[in-house]
Amino acid sequence: MRLNWLADAHRDAGLTVVEHTGWKTRTLRPFDEYTPVGLLNHHTAGSAVLTNYPNPPYYLNGSLEDKCNITIRGDGTVVILNAGWAADSGYGDAKVLAAVKADQTVSAPTDTYKTLSPVTPGGTNPGVLGNRWFIDNEVQHLGKGTYIAAAQRDALIRSNAAICAHMGWDPASRLIGHREWTTRKIDPRWGGFTNPMSQIRTDTGDAMALSDEDIRRVWAFPIQVAGVSSQLALTRIHNASNILLLAHQAGKLGTTAFAEIDDGDLEAIADAVADEQARRLNE
Repeated sequence: MRLNWLADAHRDAGLTVVEHTGWKTRTLRPFDEYTPVGLLNHHTAGSAVLTNYPNPPYYLNGSLEDKCNITIRGDGTVVILNAGWAADSGYGDAKVLAAVKADQTVSAPTDTYKTLSPVTPGGTNPGVLGNRWFIDNEVQHLGKGTYIAAAQRDALIRSNAAICAHMGWDPASRLIGHREWTTRKIDPRWGGFTNPMSQIRTDTGDAMALSDEDIRRVWAFPIQVAGVSSQLALTRIHNASNILLLAHQAGKLGTTAFAEIDDGDLEAIADAVADEQARRLNE
């Protein structure tokens, strides 16, 4: 897979994007060997963070453009580095990968493979090389417990949401932290939290745009006004033109995108539609 949509998806999410030279052709393995099933969040760590990365083009002693697909600067700028296989995930727990693929809640990794030597893929070793399976998103942060900048955290959430929406992933199961992949890592860690991923997943879900299927479900949701169904009371064109307003009235529209909705949210939106219908019928 080639992630040549990354820059456009982030711009569509309202983020400031820098496209690093050569990112669309950069991959450590052939693109057809790269088959991501989830999104991994990291912090860069190290003794210092280069806030203007990738100028200069190296982070500490390694090339960050080979290490991850995306990095997020302290000011919230998103730098797109790599459209394919990166070297960030490393070896992790096979059961974690299985849970991600199955859209199940990820339990803590046991890292049983760490007791085996050498660590090699494809043998009796249960460890899995994650580089093939994840899109890697690196926040430029030391990971020493200090708080993350508000603009940087917001950019991470919106970046996660843009990626999950494009891939059709539920962040509740497809978005994990490096610590949740392998216990040898602590990232992401900030604000005193060793693993802030639970809240990151929740906020990412809240930031995701309403999908075409969600819009279809809103339109098809049965609403009765004086015995007349919404499909008869409002034309599809009228409904489409008012759906953003109605969702906003129901409290389910954020500043830039729909929140992820569930059946309870649909009922609230349906109530707003019904109120609007009743108002128009009584005019």
